[in-house]
Amino acid sequence: MSKDQDGRNDENVLVGFCKGEGKEYLRAIECLDKNCRPKVVSWLLKHQMDKRQAKEIYEEALTDAYVNLCILKKPLTTSLCGYIFSISRNKWRKEMGSKGIPVEPPPEPPVNPMDEGIIPPEIIKACRGRLSQRCRDILDDADRGLSMEEIAKKYGYSDDRSAKQTKYRCWADFVNCVKEQLSKEI
Repeated sequence: MSKDQDGRNDENVLVGFCKGEGKEYLRAIECLDKNCRPKVVSWLLKHQMDKRQAKEIYEEALTDAYVNLCILKKPLTTSLCGYIFSISRNKWRKEMGSKGIPVEPPPEPPVNPMDEGIIPPEIIKACRGRLSQRCRDILDDADRGLSMEEIAKKYGYSDDRSAKQTKYRCWADFVNCVKEQLSKEI
């Protein structure tokens, strides 16, 4: 959602959403319904849900988002719509699982063709420095053997899959930086 046509951003919408009542809350819900609901419902309809089920899952996701973000004060680490979509997708997965319908597993991370033994340490250090602190911390925690479930809890992700996807994005950013630096040396 980032910023909508009325100039509202996720932070403003989240503040109104967390009010739980009143005009600001209604504006936040209106904004979420306008920007998030169509994407979530459309995705659910394409993935074996009927309109009633899609509506229920979206509304349950809104409730979960309210509890997580407003009551439990978990940090929002993605866009508000992305967070609601992630919750909806997890609810969809559980629904499919309860019906015995297999859900495709997440794509495997790309295999890193580079051997760190041949990469100059100054390039590794420079590329790690380009990553956000959160990315560095997540990669360090993963290297130390923390499970994705532990990382998800530590950083406030809705589930271990969200944490895993973030880890893969961070790793991909690091690998791309290293490739870029190595190509400059050649």
